[in-house]
Amino acid sequence: MKPRFVFLFLSAVALLCGCADDFQYGSPYQCSFVYFASDHATSALSLSLDNPGQFCIVTTRQERGITHIVAVPNSGSYGAEALDVPMVTAKENDRLSYSHMGAGGRLIIGCTFSSLTSTPLRAYDGECRACLDELGRAAAPLDWSSDGQTLVCRRCLRTYNPNADGTVIAAQGQVNKPLYQYRIDLAGGRLWVHSN
Repeated sequence: MKPRFVFLFLSAVALLCGCADDFQYGSPYQCSFVYFASDHATSALSLSLDNPGQFCIVTTRQERGITHIVAVPNSGSYGAEALDVPMVTAKENDRLSYSHMGAGGRLIIGCTFSSLTSTPLRAYDGECRACLDELGRAAAPLDWSSDGQTLVCRRCLRTYNPNADGTVIAAQGQVNKPLYQYRIDLAGGRLWVHSN
């Protein structure tokens, strides 16, 4: 009887540990964003990937058939060319789609101060989690606070900390869940933010 109990206990622990990663990345919104950081080494987004505490709000825009990656960093001084990067190579503009960028086509991407995890890179949905859950649609994009250290929802006034896995740090007695987080991989200068 004892070996069976030990087996069941260890199986339950393994199951719970295996699900922890899925819980962290449990967004119901599609995301598949690819960016060749090595091709744009001086862009604000590329620079934020290896500078602890640096994050960018990332969106896209179209101009004359060319996709532009637009980054709004939380700090630092950048020229216009580092903030609005045209995707002009065939691999970027012809072969990639930028239509799956979370709930509202807006991501928060950067590097935390944390050294407790295997990678300090983080990618969050750029919409307020509480408002997404309440409304069922994107209607509350996050913006940087005046000091650039937190993200603020102008609709419900929640404040999120991107350096602490997108946790809520200020809300008025409400249910508080962290921002939806996406998987992030950086290999060979290729950044991939994805939901699965």
